[in-house]
Amino acid sequence: MAEDDPTVRAIMIGNPRTVLPQSPAVRAAQIMVQSRVRHLIVAENHEEVVGVLSERQILKHFSRWLGEMPEGERPRTAPPRCEVQEIMATPPITATIDTSIRAAAAVLASKKLGCLPVVGNHNHLVGLVTSVDVLRYIGRDRVRRPGDEFRVFRPSAFLGKDGRLTVPVGYFPKLKADEEILAVLAFAARGKRIGVKLFPRGDGAKAEELHGARPATVSDKYLAIPAEDFLKHYGLDIRGSLEVTEDRETGYLVLSPVLSPFSHGPVDHG
Repeated sequence: MAEDDPTVRAIMIGNPRTVLPQSPAVRAAQIMVQSRVRHLIVAENHEEVVGVLSERQILKHFSRWLGEMPEGERPRTAPPRCEVQEIMATPPITATIDTSIRAAAAVLASKKLGCLPVVGNHNHLVGLVTSVDVLRYIGRDRVRRPGDEFRVFRPSAFLGKDGRLTVPVGYFPKLKADEEILAVLAFAARGKRIGVKLFPRGDGAKAEELHGARPATVSDKYLAIPAEDFLKHYGLDIRGSLEVTEDRETGYLVLSPVLSPFSHGPVDHG
């Protein structure tokens, strides 16, 4: 490939959001809203790409249910059940990191697609290039080469089936491995957010007296906090990855899970 014909590596989204083929369509819709994306890559074990799910397909699936909902009222019935694999676009049309931006744009235009998964060996997911990425590239004042632009990676926290909350220690730069730490968990009903604040056990009885404080385990990579009682207290059925942000006003590390909005109850790509 010519040196002046840049590839999708220069503009693709690294570590795009994925969903399992067996996941409920409602779950996929929640991930789209939470992550503010229009497309999800459907992948076995979140690695091998088997399809693409777009917001258009989600809307098409739920359109009849939405149409039957009385105006100004809450839904009276649960949304129609189906798995992502029933409505996804498959087999997916893909690109590789060596595909030129020009070639990717041609495919997006000719196939009327909104995105192309970027794959490597064995169809494993490497990234995602969307029509918006191509348009941004076209509108740039200068041609950017691979490596010009940095993308900050913010790893997720995780809630396991055992109720243990795991947070990368990078969010707590002053922590040391094996340090004795107490964690206080808080819950904000609006937005369904979990707050985490740490206190050194060595501060004495004051930290011990904090209501709900619990010992946290610190390793060289992760902070582990037992949270099963906390989840039961607030009636939260949360498992999986949690988006991490910081609330500087309160000092809490804020974890935002993908929650169900319903009390009773992760080839058109466009």
